[in-house]
Amino acid sequence: MNFWLRIVLGTIIIALASPHSFNMPGYVPITLQSLAVILTPMIFGWRSGVISIFIYLVLGAIGLPVFANFSSGLDPFYGKTVGFLLGFLPAGFVAGWWAEKCKVQYARYFFIFIGAHLVLMLCGVFGLLAHGLTFNSIWEVVLYLFPGLMIKSFFGAILVLIVKIKTTANS
Repeated sequence: MNFWLRIVLGTIIIALASPHSFNMPGYVPITLQSLAVILTPMIFGWRSGVISIFIYLVLGAIGLPVFANFSSGLDPFYGKTVGFLLGFLPAGFVAGWWAEKCKVQYARYFFIFIGAHLVLMLCGVFGLLAHGLTFNSIWEVVLYLFPGLMIKSFFGAILVLIVKIKTTANS
């Protein structure tokens, strides 16, 4: 597939999936943001994926409602979510780079998703620290996000596996 087409498709996937979320009783909603941001470079490659993520962030910053819960603008980049938003870029790089290096296998994709989510969480923690949150409040955020990250990793790895099997079968 053409490099620029991968970027366009990746940006569309991220922008369409990211605003949506699912509520889990007792936990913060599970947004599809990190799922899409990690999935895209795993499917289209780290170069196309990271460019797609960057374009997605720019689209949200200029006012398109593509962030979680259909938010947009520069406010998320000044608020407590800045670490997570900027963390999409290194998380996408890690996911895409490792996915290019490994064999087509569910367990490997699952652990790549977990690793990329950990990179994203680390960036998010730095953003929360920069906003003066205490260690205890940050720990609560991490604990609340953890079940959703596991669920997204489980299903994301399945999606990557399906796409990779289909594309290798058609090659």
